Amino acid sequence: MRAHGRRLIFAAGIVAALLRAPGAPAQTTTTTTVPAATPGKCLAARLKAIGKEEKARLGCVAKAVAKNDTSSLADCQAKAAQKLEGAFAKATGCDGTASGCGALADLCIGGVSAALPDTGPSRCEAARLQAAGKKAAAQLGCHAKAALHGVAVDGDCLDRAAAKFSTAFGKVTGCSGDETAVEKEVDAECVGQLLALSGGVVTGLCPSLVAVRPYQSVVPSSYVPGTPTPLVLLLHGYGASGSLQSAYMGLTSAANADGFLLAFPDGTVDSFGNRFWNATDACCNFDASPVNDVAYLSAVIDDMEAKYSVDAARVFVVGHSNGGFMAYRLACNLAARVSAIVSLAGATFEDASVCQPALPVSVVEIHGDADDTILYGGGSIFGVPYPSAMQTVGTWVGYDGCTPMADTSLLPLDLDSTLAGDETTIASYAAGCQAASAVQLWTIQGGGHIPALTTDWFDPVWAFLLAHPRP
Repeated sequence: MRAHGRRLIFAAGIVAALLRAPGAPAQTTTTTTVPAATPGKCLAARLKAIGKEEKARLGCVAKAVAKNDTSSLADCQAKAAQKLEGAFAKATGCDGTASGCGALADLCIGGVSAALPDTGPSRCEAARLQAAGKKAAAQLGCHAKAALHGVAVDGDCLDRAAAKFSTAFGKVTGCSGDETAVEKEVDAECVGQLLALSGGVVTGLCPSLVAVRPYQSVVPSSYVPGTPTPLVLLLHGYGASGSLQSAYMGLTSAANADGFLLAFPDGTVDSFGNRFWNATDACCNFDASPVNDVAYLSAVIDDMEAKYSVDAARVFVVGHSNGGFMAYRLACNLAARVSAIVSLAGATFEDASVCQPALPVSVVEIHGDADDTILYGGGSIFGVPYPSAMQTVGTWVGYDGCTPMADTSLLPLDLDSTLAGDETTIASYAAGCQAASAVQLWTIQGGGHIPALTTDWFDPVWAFLLAHPRP
């Protein structure tokens, strides 16, 4: 289950090609301050609740590994997350959010899973996942007792938790792996990230989502506080990163040239060490993680709006591959905030009924008809289907209420520097679209999954986005 060879191939080609792209990542990292939580009963209760959630979720993964069956993993993890929400609702009076703690739990699961060896019997991995969960819960229980009385955590209590972990780790005979590496991840990701300590006393708990998962941003040199400024949210592909994606697409320089705010966050890391977005059922949450990337990316928009004068009518999303899938997910779930999206080599949901956008969203799908990763004609990823580029566009033509008759009279574009001439044709749907929206399919004739983008490829993209604000 763990040695997902096909998943490695899926990510490796994308990252290798992006690393060859010219450009440099942006300079600014945006975070928020961790709020102070109130020591006492509510804080202790929440620490215990988080420990139980981490233990339960690691147990879910352990069961899936032992049975080599992930069919019930998502339901199991969702139930654990729901229990955390319930515990937070009951324990009033503390700072921090359930979503922030849930995001930290995601890091716990991913860190522990990645620290385990890729080989060996599944029983070994399952037993060690359970041992890690028990240690996390025990250590957080130690901190809960300390928080209840506002005193330093009992070192003996922590030592007992560590001893139990070593015992559980040692009982699983015939298994390889570094106990220290796994324990380090439990200490850092499952316990340490949850706590802000002063002299060993708990003083903070569960920061906001953007404090848990910082993102990078670019503010154009032309920015004037108080002047509404467009915002572009850039989403990377599977196995890549925000900075790598920005370098590949050249959006740092574009932000300065065109005068828009740019935010490029990172997805969480899966058990194979690849960053991903929990976008559609097809791509690319291969571990059935309950991570809520819609909530996280909405928090990124909130944070940018709090810091800068964002033009609420011009919030745009640009995504590549898995990031393109996520752009469609945001268009579905955040239609009231996102006015237009551009997807490069992505796709929407195969089942159109899954998405019910509250408002029309303008869409451009850019796709090479020789793409052998996300097929132009549609396909599946590990057996889960995704629609073709044409079906994706047709679905959004339906959502936006457009007349399903393409206008093919627009001049072709030159987006790929390795292909001769103006290789990209445009099929546009604008007639009848609600709220002045539009849907377009840009087909790169002979283009692959990671086209060699021209230096001015973003110019027509930016022209489309600017022309389609929220009315």
